[in-house]
Amino acid sequence: MPDRSTIARMATRAAYQTRRSLSIPRDSPINVFDATEAMGVEVRFIDASSVEGMFSRDPHPVIILPTSAHRPRGRIAFTCAHELGHCVLGHGDRIVDLVEAPRERGDPNEFAADIFAGTLLMPRPVVEACFSRRNIDVSTGDPVALFGIACELGVGFHSLVTHLAVGLRLNSASWSDGLKRVTPRSIRASLVRDATQPVTLVDGGWTAETVDLEVGDVLIAGDGASINIDSGCGSLEVAENIAAESRDAWRATKPGVVRAKVNGRGFAVRIARSAYVGPQRHRFLHDPESS
Repeated sequence: MPDRSTIARMATRAAYQTRRSLSIPRDSPINVFDATEAMGVEVRFIDASSVEGMFSRDPHPVIILPTSAHRPRGRIAFTCAHELGHCVLGHGDRIVDLVEAPRERGDPNEFAADIFAGTLLMPRPVVEACFSRRNIDVSTGDPVALFGIACELGVGFHSLVTHLAVGLRLNSASWSDGLKRVTPRSIRASLVRDATQPVTLVDGGWTAETVDLEVGDVLIAGDGASINIDSGCGSLEVAENIAAESRDAWRATKPGVVRAKVNGRGFAVRIARSAYVGPQRHRFLHDPESS
């Protein structure tokens, strides 16, 4: 059996090859759900609290994920990348990760899938470009700036912090341990008055082509960001008196896709029903009942 360093190199290489096969620019973020579907693997969301994620090849490749009612958004994205790793790396016919049955620490397939996921979502060129565009140093970035980068990459705040220190070795373990004491809730509290609300921060360094929200989520402009939302869209409304500081903010009100620009760069704001259940391909369809 290959040692862990060999497994890590194989999984890292597979993640880079996957990005190249999808023609994703070297320094661009990836939407893992879209990428998975583009690889010919169906993505479905189910209302199940016990399932962390599942991959099956038969009768056709499919990844099953829990909804946002059961897991944080960043964790769901990482799980999707992890299950895609099982697919790309040729692991088994049916793999189910359950909350009640934690992954074995020494399982080489689980280790490889985690390495694949971290590299697919947060490869070094993308991470370094994120910091460069914001003119911040990885060793001095404040939690809000790191939260903005995590939003752009579609990952959790703590996942990004851990990957910077452990995966990419761009910072120390003590730096990572210090930031792990900062909670996402406390960061949200610095941005909006009600920290229980899901918040996506789009700042001046944003280059991702999509922002994925659910009804009730808040989209907020970060430092250096001038955001223009298509008027009359109806799915995204100005949210007054919601920001903790003088920031522009919008609330997602119904499913659909809205065109927007940040500092003149176009992107799509895609809104799903809250705790959406169903296939990824239908996730952002307009809901006639919400009209």
